[in-house]
Amino acid sequence: MEQSLQELLRNARAEENTFLYMLHEEARFDQTLFWKYVNSIMELTRFTADQPLDREMASAVSFTYSKIMEHLQWHHSDRDVYEIQQFPYEYENLIVDRLGRVVDGFFKGIVLEEELFDSRLSRREVEGTYLFMAPDASSAHQLFHEWVMGNHTPYRSAINLSSEDVE
Repeated sequence: MEQSLQELLRNARAEENTFLYMLHEEARFDQTLFWKYVNSIMELTRFTADQPLDREMASAVSFTYSKIMEHLQWHHSDRDVYEIQQFPYEYENLIVDRLGRVVDGFFKGIVLEEELFDSRLSRREVEGTYLFMAPDASSAHQLFHEWVMGNHTPYRSAINLSSEDVE
């Protein structure tokens, strides 16, 4: 636990060879350092889930998370010249989702397990399971199909009838 706490605090101070340092000072996304940072929060959550929040630790998690999100926002802003080198666009949604869940889990005292992060699902499948409160992507697809048929088919029928009347 002590090693994870030190990793978190070093990131909060943006010390050399930390993820936040590389992101802020070098404008480079270092995936190894990113996962080291995320894993440190996960380990701290595992050890402290049943304890009251430590203010120093919570402050470091909150600060680093907000700074990372600021840098990602600047990177995507058309009005800003900040650009992150080696940014993994193909994993962007995974990175933001994982980081958000880990930080949220830390504050709620919920230890997230790796199987919750199934990166084999497409973004559409993952969003469907949340939008339609379905247990899996297949069920979400079925609920979506039923929703489309129930909400849009009557309009399509009315449009078809009116176009036949015109002919």
